[in-house]
Amino acid sequence: DTTAVKPPKISLFAAAWADGVAVLAVVTAAVFVLKLSGHHDIGPAVPWAAGLAVAWWIAAASSLVTVRQGTPGMLLAGVHFSDSVAPARVWSVVVVAAISTLLLGLPGLLGVDRSPLAAAGGRPLETVPAD
Repeated sequence: DTTAVKPPKISLFAAAWADGVAVLAVVTAAVFVLKLSGHHDIGPAVPWAAGLAVAWWIAAASSLVTVRQGTPGMLLAGVHFSDSVAPARVWSVVVVAAISTLLLGLPGLLGVDRSPLAAAGGRPLETVPAD
């Protein structure tokens, strides 16, 4: 069955949180590597690690929206765009996903039909099909 399934609001909410967790995972990994390499005062490196994490997420989200039709968090939450996002719209999807993450996923409560992500991508959102 190839019928598209609309994701529930909780999945849109979870997508934003998963994007945030992905960024925090990179920050944690960078700080952990610094600690393992013998640095004791890692406080000043945390903003650097956060910048690294945000840069990583922007690159990963842009690539994944282009190739897999979703940001890292969207794909982890089982949500993607119904079709390829136009190259000119990728940046807007990344910006809207970042804002949604900063707002702790609250835009997801608008649902699939009024989703800012769907508007930014110009494509409807659907559940990632299970194989």
